[in-house]
Amino acid sequence: MKTPIDVPTLIADTRQRIAEMTPAAALARQSEGATLIDVRDDHERATGMPTGAAGVSRGFLELRIAKLVPDAEHEVLVMCGSGMRSLLAADTLRRMGYTHVASVAGGFARWKAEGLPVDATE
Repeated sequence: MKTPIDVPTLIADTRQRIAEMTPAAALARQSEGATLIDVRDDHERATGMPTGAAGVSRGFLELRIAKLVPDAEHEVLVMCGSGMRSLLAADTLRRMGYTHVASVAGGFARWKAEGLPVDATE
């Protein structure tokens, strides 16, 4: 019987493959044309999301990414609440052929704590 990989090991392995950037760096890249995708669930994004970000729940990302970002060479930045789901989502996008993908370290919690621009969605 094969033993499943534990979550800390999965995250550590994924960090070896996926770049992480600070929210401030992500905002700078977004202003230069990168697409920022907030993969939190709808109820999480209802409290606000980064200005200019596209909201796509993590569960639908693979199904909707090609419409949202049709060019697999376009830079894609992925954010969640804390930086874990986005790291795994970015790895999935990389495996789907997206070549310039990064995760926003600390997620929306850090984005908001750093006072970066947020649009209210309610």
